[in-house]
Amino acid sequence: MKVLKLVFVLICVLFASVPVAAQNQLQELVFTNGDIFRVDVDGGVVTQLTDTPVYESNPVWSPDGTEIAYTAAITDDYYGQYGLYVMNADGSNAGLLADDLMWRSKALWLADGSALIYATSPVEGGDCIINSVKRDGSDVQEMLRKHSVQCNVPNLNPVLSPDGTQLVFGLDELGNGLNTQLFRLKLASGELTQLTHNRATNTAPNWSPDGTQIAYISNQEGLFQIYAMNPDGSNIQQLTHRNGNNFGPYWLPDSQHIVFQSDQHGYNIFELDVTKGVVRNLTNLTKSGAWGMVLSPDGTQIAYLTGDDPVAGADHVSIMNLATGQAQVLSDDTNKAYSLGWYGLNWRP
Repeated sequence: MKVLKLVFVLICVLFASVPVAAQNQLQELVFTNGDIFRVDVDGGVVTQLTDTPVYESNPVWSPDGTEIAYTAAITDDYYGQYGLYVMNADGSNAGLLADDLMWRSKALWLADGSALIYATSPVEGGDCIINSVKRDGSDVQEMLRKHSVQCNVPNLNPVLSPDGTQLVFGLDELGNGLNTQLFRLKLASGELTQLTHNRATNTAPNWSPDGTQIAYISNQEGLFQIYAMNPDGSNIQQLTHRNGNNFGPYWLPDSQHIVFQSDQHGYNIFELDVTKGVVRNLTNLTKSGAWGMVLSPDGTQIAYLTGDDPVAGADHVSIMNLATGQAQVLSDDTNKAYSLGWYGLNWRP
């Protein structure tokens, strides 16, 4: 309990406005193709940040824009053990913070940048664990351990609430990949609450900016549709009824619109008015697809990947203004990009 209270104190540091020194980085993206690259949104200039023989993924900007956290393999096995690293935004001074990640678990920065949260397991197929670690790599603290010999770590995917006081994540207690339920953890008390109760896969949770709803996807009706619920798991509503699978819901700043991806007619990106149920196409690609979408920090733009094959990697990184629908290709030299990360994406001022 003392550990949870310590973490809660760290998270509840007042959310400061974006530092002046980091303002220019509001137009910065990162992506990976095994190494990590940085893209200037305005100029479209691509800069390689890492050049190593191991696979690197999940780049995430620090709240002040001065550092990037990422995961990298520390064993020869692609499906083996990973480490959590942090480097300066120019690629310098890379350092290992934690060496106990299983699979490629994306880290979360605390709002003040003092620590990170990540999902792991002591062994493949072992307990599901969520840890925090200080920015200097010290004081690794266990925030949650769900005892299960078949727990599926890749399905954890913890996300922080907008006020930084709660986590939502998935637990696959049957270990068959077919029964992932969403849970909420209150960091101050350690109270754990199961939010979904069905024999389905419920995943990709995303908090609305006002903290009143959690969007997620579920295949409880067959295909993956988008649902929303209150933070306590009540008032579950199905938001999409499409003849295709839907992925990656992101709330816009007004907490009334969601952008998401669908494979109904190839891979494309859409916007949903939650109050009216109206869906509009943001992309209409037929010979290629759009996927891997991330939302800009101010919610006015999306960055996404385009190409013929999501598995093989993207041919281009594109950006779209949501108000006008105008899109541009940032670079033709992305070298099969994966894992977009936009400065400021996973924290809120």
